[in-house]
Amino acid sequence: MKKTAVKKQDLNKQNLKRGYLSLLYHVILTAAVLLLVFGFVFPLWRVQGQEMFPAIRDGDLLLTSRLDKLYSRGDVVLYEAEGQRHVGRIVARESDRLEITKDGNLTVNGAMQSETLFYPTETEQEEFSIRVSEGCVYILGDHRDACRDSRDFGPVPTKRVKGKVIGLLRIRDF
Repeated sequence: MKKTAVKKQDLNKQNLKRGYLSLLYHVILTAAVLLLVFGFVFPLWRVQGQEMFPAIRDGDLLLTSRLDKLYSRGDVVLYEAEGQRHVGRIVARESDRLEITKDGNLTVNGAMQSETLFYPTETEQEEFSIRVSEGCVYILGDHRDACRDSRDFGPVPTKRVKGKVIGLLRIRDF
């Protein structure tokens, strides 16, 4: 009888060990899948600055998608320019003719754009007109006086767009 009890104990220990190994395997597999999904396909980015204030604030987390490479006017995107990450809104795509007046009014392909900006351009700027190059987009921040955008570094190549914003997690509320 003692041999049967010892065999049962050994069998229970082996089953327990297999269970722990199985659990560890599944935890590692789940962590790897989450890392791939949220690291490469739907990365999370922390906002630094007030480029899109008040819609997107300093410290917010943005969930972006790298799957969609077709960008439309109005899409909010995360992009790189001059070695830094920025967030902004696409206002013109390749081959669009864009004009900005001294008072900050925006015209795309001859049509005046009606924008809801809480902080429009208050400082007088140079009036200019540009045709967006092939493979590029023109991006502006919503808080025009407090951001650097395509007015400073020109049209952004689409290969520098790191993702389209699909979600926002507000970290601080003030």
